[in-house]
Amino acid sequence: MDLYGVLKHWALKVLRTLNLVMLRLKWLLLLFCILPLKLMGKTKSDYPISFGHIETILKDYKPETVADFLPYLPENLLKSFTLVPQSASSQGSNSLNPRVIHFNEDGKLILTYNGHPSLKGFNTIEVIEFDNYSNRFEFRQIDFSTKTVSEPNPRKCMTCHVKDYPRP
Repeated sequence: MDLYGVLKHWALKVLRTLNLVMLRLKWLLLLFCILPLKLMGKTKSDYPISFGHIETILKDYKPETVADFLPYLPENLLKSFTLVPQSASSQGSNSLNPRVIHFNEDGKLILTYNGHPSLKGFNTIEVIEFDNYSNRFEFRQIDFSTKTVSEPNPRKCMTCHVKDYPRP
């Protein structure tokens, strides 16, 4: 087998391994986030959510971590997600601990977080919400470590998401 064949063989093995890891992460998300919601009956799958709802969850239930917060979100938001194994955002990720991006059906609300304490931005949620009145996106960050919620469009977000006309 020549060098190209060896490299191709190992590249395919790595891709298969990554696919298995991503599949396992999806099952873990289903097992630990979505399934308990059905059993506990904490959420309804059909109600829309906005940043106002998120603020209410934070105020009423006082979750201390991202993991504490997730069960209060509606099922339809938790079921719509993508996993990002590499990210240049303020939330780190890698192939074993990807960044999770949830979005609602109309794409007007996006939540992101990662799940490993060694990664940059752990225990924070980034929120992007489209405001129909201003016809713009608003960015916020919820930091469970400091128990703070940023004002709309903080400088940290606008560094990458364009200050004049913010977008995901």
